[in-house]
Amino acid sequence: MAGTLQPQRLSPATSAPANPSSRANSGLWTGSTRASGSSSSSRKATMRHSRVSAAVTGHPRLRRVAQEIAERRSLAGIAVLFTPLSLFELLVMQRGLGGPGNRPALLLRPQSGRVPRTRSKAPLQRYLPGLDGMRALAVIAVVVFHSALGIAPGGFLGVEVFFVISGYIITRALLAERESSGRIALGSFWLRRARRLLPALFLLLFAVAAYTVVFEPGEAAGLRRDILAALAYVTNWDLIVAGETYFDSWERPSLLRHLWSLAVEEQFYVVWPLLMAGGLAILRNRLTLALILGGAAASAIAMAALYEPGSAVTRIYYGTDTRASGLLIGAALAFVWSARQSEGGGGLRERAGIWALTLAGLAGLGALVGFTFLADGDSHFLYQGGFALVGVATAALIVAGTHERSPLAKVLGLPLLRWVGLRSYGIYLWHWPVMVLTRPGVDVPLDGPALFVTQVAITLWLAEASYRWVELPVREGALGRLWEQVKEGARTPRWQRGAVAFGSVATVAGVGAIVAFMTVAQPPEDPPYFALGSVRLVNTTEVHANGGLEGAAPAQSPAPVAVLQEGTAAQGGVRSAANGVVPTAAGGDPVALALGTATRGTATAEQAASVAALSTTFETEVLAFEHRDSSTGDGSGVLVTAIGDSVMLGAAHELAAQVPGIDLDAAVGRQVSQAIRLLEERKANGQLGDIVLLHLGNNGKFSAKQFDRIMEVVGPERRVVFLTLKVDRSWEGANNEVLREGAERHQQAFLVDWRGALEKHPEVLWNDGTHLRPERASFYVALLSRYLRL
Repeated sequence: MAGTLQPQRLSPATSAPANPSSRANSGLWTGSTRASGSSSSSRKATMRHSRVSAAVTGHPRLRRVAQEIAERRSLAGIAVLFTPLSLFELLVMQRGLGGPGNRPALLLRPQSGRVPRTRSKAPLQRYLPGLDGMRALAVIAVVVFHSALGIAPGGFLGVEVFFVISGYIITRALLAERESSGRIALGSFWLRRARRLLPALFLLLFAVAAYTVVFEPGEAAGLRRDILAALAYVTNWDLIVAGETYFDSWERPSLLRHLWSLAVEEQFYVVWPLLMAGGLAILRNRLTLALILGGAAASAIAMAALYEPGSAVTRIYYGTDTRASGLLIGAALAFVWSARQSEGGGGLRERAGIWALTLAGLAGLGALVGFTFLADGDSHFLYQGGFALVGVATAALIVAGTHERSPLAKVLGLPLLRWVGLRSYGIYLWHWPVMVLTRPGVDVPLDGPALFVTQVAITLWLAEASYRWVELPVREGALGRLWEQVKEGARTPRWQRGAVAFGSVATVAGVGAIVAFMTVAQPPEDPPYFALGSVRLVNTTEVHANGGLEGAAPAQSPAPVAVLQEGTAAQGGVRSAANGVVPTAAGGDPVALALGTATRGTATAEQAASVAALSTTFETEVLAFEHRDSSTGDGSGVLVTAIGDSVMLGAAHELAAQVPGIDLDAAVGRQVSQAIRLLEERKANGQLGDIVLLHLGNNGKFSAKQFDRIMEVVGPERRVVFLTLKVDRSWEGANNEVLREGAERHQQAFLVDWRGALEKHPEVLWNDGTHLRPERASFYVALLSRYLRL
């Protein structure tokens, strides 16, 4: 009967490829997510798939239609969604012609009328939807963590979940290949990894570079280094060398900083197959497993050994060696758990085993949820074995989530979770640039849930575009087919050849222009005080009861002050000597002075007059103190103790110039816990002023317990002045609430609304939306002036 599809029998050599969604599922930092072996049901699905593909192939008209669909997918991009041919493709899928949940293989891999062949030499592995569900949960946690909602402080642990999944899948694939062929084909393995990871990465790098050149040309020089590190898969080590922390960023963070995790995994992908091939050839599986577990333990121990509470965690957070435990835990699991499809009759013993696995998986899931909402980047236990616990919890969830008779596997395999999981690689790649470019109150007027929904919508659109028009076509051999079609010029439509030629020329020209611009671009100028790292400034100029400043005029006798010595700028939190420093260059930029060792002695008239001279450089006057009744009684001359972070650092020299008797200590990245220790030291040494000025909480959480501890250390006899926070971080709102409630609880605590003042005067801030412009430091002092008078 004309027009009827007649089933045809296929030989094994020409059978259709397995579910393309299964291959797509392996895109995020992993290999295939199919377990070795196949069940009778999957074989039936494959046979039905093959018969339909052969039938369509044997029908000339349908074959031409299918070929055109594939060609338009490769060349026309978005337009394919709105063509009648797409409706035909959807109809074929809905009629079940491609097998359960599959697209017809012919529509993805047409080869001039021939039934397509599977290109991968890896052994066929069954699709595991539960792993896609786990990926979905992990990437959701990461996205929420990077948002400004502040509801998932431990969401960054989603990356650790990815590490464990990747270690499991890659090792399982290597073991399956060795079991089926007796060897591990390293070249084929690395080629599969490249086809899955590089297309989306190249698209991201191109888009970020183009955006930077057009809209942020001043950032092109810095991005150049980031792109080179990303291409070499050493982003994590580049961040370590640069000292860029994961949890604290003040200027706009790098648009590619999130690629550190991809770098860790790619380093694993390069080294691990070599170790597996060599190890399995020499050692037994059990000994290899023991060595893997030992490596995971060594990685966790290294993290704990290198961790110093209160210090930056850059080295241990980004380091491949200290983050390898998750990958190795997943690898060890692959030796003892091969995801399988139960074909038994479901006896009592088997059902009990399934429920035991399910309970273990639920316990692992509960632990991961608890870590996500209760832990944060400052949680000590994470670096003292906590990351390893996250790995173990993830392993338990993998076991339950990959056994198809487990109820948990069915939940993790829900269509929505699978959809997100299949696109999790693209979601991870695109969400970070989107959020960095849409900072609340800095780049866009939105904030809260409205901003988050907008960011997620943009991210999903970009991820879907990448998945549909870049990742899938490349994985399914679209580039190779396109090249073959171009070579067969007589069989390729003229418009298609022209489109390919134009697209190639435009791409080469665009990439060339971007590379040329970024090659000659110069880095932007940072606020000069960023180079200081930290300062300790002490102005002990004597103040008389009448408010006069002794030594303010050059004609008077010199007053004892701390004198700045020429030297090397302070680095990495190293302060100058205890006596501190004060500016000495009248009329110049005090921030540009290098900090070194300070000595105490009798200053010259010019040095003694420097504080008064500097006051004419800015718009404010030197503050006059009406009274001095030191509670310390140590003769140190300290009236005001000021402790802060990099925001106060921007006004440090102005405060030292305008506030007599101030002892100021400001450092980049300072935490509240560090400030409490400084207060305790100063009180113990009798160096705590009558007024304590604190600008803290920009770098992390500020708890009510810490607020009360500060008030306890300072004591009821001193005035304590706090400032609210203006920082583009998830903890801003919570910290400001702690400050407001704390000021209400303690009578001697005063709160200056720094955030409210900046809403009226945003021009005083640097382009990061948090730090002061050096020429606007006087604004900071003027706001505090009435609170710093005794």
